[in-house]
Amino acid sequence: MNRLFTFILILNMSLSCSQDAKNGDNIKKAKVLSTTTIHSENSNSNNQNIESEEIYPFNDENYQYGYMNSRGQIVIKPQFELAWFFQGEDVAKVRNNGKIGYVNKKGEVVIEPQFTKATSFENASYARVKKNGKYGIVSNKGKIIAEPQFESTGFGSSADLMIIEQNRKYGYINMQGEVVIQPQFDYTNGFRNDLAAFRQNGKWGFVNKQGEIVIKPQFDAAYDYKFKEATIVAVKLNGKYGYINKKGEFVIKPQFEDAKSFEKYNLAAVQLKGKWGYINKSGKFVIKPQFDNAYNFYDNNLACISQNGKWGFINKKGEIVVKPKFDRIYNCIKGDFSKVEKNGKFGYFNKKDNYLVSPQFDIAYLDFDNFGLTPVKLNGKYGYINKTGKFVIKPQFEFADKFGGLGIGRVKLNGKIGFVNKLGEFVIEPIFDNGYCIEGTGLVTVRYGKRRGLINEKGQFLGFTREDIKNESQKSKE
Repeated sequence: MNRLFTFILILNMSLSCSQDAKNGDNIKKAKVLSTTTIHSENSNSNNQNIESEEIYPFNDENYQYGYMNSRGQIVIKPQFELAWFFQGEDVAKVRNNGKIGYVNKKGEVVIEPQFTKATSFENASYARVKKNGKYGIVSNKGKIIAEPQFESTGFGSSADLMIIEQNRKYGYINMQGEVVIQPQFDYTNGFRNDLAAFRQNGKWGFVNKQGEIVIKPQFDAAYDYKFKEATIVAVKLNGKYGYINKKGEFVIKPQFEDAKSFEKYNLAAVQLKGKWGYINKSGKFVIKPQFDNAYNFYDNNLACISQNGKWGFINKKGEIVVKPKFDRIYNCIKGDFSKVEKNGKFGYFNKKDNYLVSPQFDIAYLDFDNFGLTPVKLNGKYGYINKTGKFVIKPQFEFADKFGGLGIGRVKLNGKIGFVNKLGEFVIEPIFDNGYCIEGTGLVTVRYGKRRGLINEKGQFLGFTREDIKNESQKSKE
C-alpha cells in the first residue's frame, strides 16, 4: 500500500510545502540532498507534545514498524508488522499477527488487532472494519461504534447515517451504532440532503432520515444523488425519463429516452427521438435535439457533444465552438482543460481561452497541476509541458508524476525513483524503489527494498545511512 512508504523527507526552504507556484519559479539551482545521518533516539517529549505533533511510520533492520517524529526521535518503538499514517487523526492502523488494530500517539493500543480489513477514516472520521466475514464501524477516537455484524457497510453523502446490509436487505444505523432504519430495502444509495433513494421489488422510491417513505417506490430508475444540490431530479417511468420534485410530483412529464441532471445554467441534456439536446427547468428545449451524445454544461460555458462519431464543444447558445473532430474528450465536466484524443494521440483543449494543444503525446494526464505543468509521454519517455504545450522538462524519464504542493515531481530513471524540481534538476537522487509526497506536510516518503525511514529538511538521514540502502539492495539480490 502506497501510504506505507515511510522514508520521510522534509525539503528545504526552496522546496517547502507552503511555497506557491510563484515562489517556486525562483529556484535557480538545486543540489542533491546530503547524506548526513542523525541516529534515532527516543523522544523525551511529554504526553501533551506527543499528542499534538504528527508522527510517521518507519521500520528498522528487522522490518518491525514504529513511529518517529520529524526530528528523528522514536516516539513509538518498532513492534508492529505494519503501520499506517495517522493522517491527522488521533489513532492509526497497525498490524500484528496478520490482524489490524489501532494505536494512539502514545503507542497505546486502543483497539486490539483483531480485524482482517480496515478502511481509512472517512465521512466524519469513521472507518469500516471486517472480522469473521462481518463488517462494523470504529471511530477515530479508537472506539468500536458497531461490532462487526453486518454483511456490508457503506457511507452515502450523509455524515450521520451509514448504510448496513443484513440478510441481503439494506437499512441505516447512526454514528452511535443504533439501527434507525431497519434493513428492508433491496438496495439504497445513501442520503443526499435528507432523502435517500431505495429500490424495492424492482422499483425506486425515496425515504427520509426518520425512515418514512416520502415518495413511494414506483420508478424504473432515479438520479437521486442530485437532490443534494438540485430541486428536481430525473426519474424513469414506463420507459421514459422525466423530472420530479422532492414531493414526488412530476415537474417535467416523462417523455425522454434518456436524461441527465440539471447542472450549471439550469440546463439538462436529454435524448429525444435518438438525438440529444438541452432543456430548461420548464421542460422547454433551449438547444434542439441534434447531437448523437451530449454532456451537461459545467464550467466555462461549454459542453461536450458528439456528431458522426466525433466529439467537439458547443456554448450554451448551441453554437459549435470546436467542430467535432476528436475521437474522445476526457474531463468534460470541470476545469479549464479537457484532455482530447485523436488517432491514438493525446492533447489538451483550453475551454477558457479556446485554444488547442494538438494531440501528439502517447500518454497524458487528465489536467495540469497547480504550477501549470503536466507530465506527458512522447517517444517512450516522460517529460513535462506547460499549458501552451511547450516542453519545460524534456522527455527523459521512464515515468513521471504531477508536481505536488512541495513543488517537486516524482520520476523514474534507470528503474529507480527520485524527485525533480520544475527546472528538471534532481533534488532527491533516483536511488529508491518508490516514493510519494505527503501533501500538506512538507514531507516525502520513499522506500528502498523492505526498509522505510526519514530524511529531514537539511537532507539528513534519520536512523539509517546510505550503507543501509546498499545492504538492503544486496539482500534483495540474494
